[in-house]
Amino acid sequence: MELTQFYQEHFRTVDKGFYPSMFSRNSKLNRMVTEVIESCFTDALGSQISDDFEILYGNFMVKYPGEESFMKVHQDWTYVDETENESFAIWVPLIDTVPENGSIHVVPRSHLIPNFKRGPGMDNPFYPHSELLMSEQLSVSQNLAAGEALCWNHRLVHYSIPNRTSVQRVAVTAIYVPKDAQIIHYFKQDSGLNLNKYVVDRQFFHSYDVGSEPDRPILSVENYDPMRFGEAEMETYLKVCNPK
Repeated sequence: MELTQFYQEHFRTVDKGFYPSMFSRNSKLNRMVTEVIESCFTDALGSQISDDFEILYGNFMVKYPGEESFMKVHQDWTYVDETENESFAIWVPLIDTVPENGSIHVVPRSHLIPNFKRGPGMDNPFYPHSELLMSEQLSVSQNLAAGEALCWNHRLVHYSIPNRTSVQRVAVTAIYVPKDAQIIHYFKQDSGLNLNKYVVDRQFFHSYDVGSEPDRPILSVENYDPMRFGEAEMETYLKVCNPK
């Protein structure tokens, strides 16, 4: 498989826990990653994806063996104005995913919760409710065969359990955005009171030092008002029932 070969040729075991390839800060390599994922996804999925969408960037998502590979309950970053547009991730494992090597779990209907602003430095409003969200009542395990695809709205709450095998669990993800949408990025300094909204592009994600202040034009600045909600309010959105 082309993606597996590319990963084996260009990456070595460089970390532990959970490792997205964009953390490499090698902009040339990150650009190559996007290009090879874009080529493979276009060949395999092109006829099933609307011409109104395009890949913003791609990532290898590596879950190394060990308890540190647990990925907590979260939503993905915001890439577009979600009051007007939607963006999506397509995730494809390069080996079969099973509970033993860290399968993804999703919380159905959680994308309906209107948390439209997400990015580095911002609070995760779902983390205090992790125990409930990770319960069998609300979450569903997604066990995929190598090469199968899982697509989700970037507001979907999800997490993955630790890889307890001795083999890396490697997957690829492509970020899809509407072709005519402005690409944005939210960022807040850890100790700051302002939330900055930036205008960005594909190259930004190839060279971004995650967690640092972006070197891009600021579109707007607002007082940071983190989203908060109780479990009763959250359950109203999720309409509590066994998702299976």
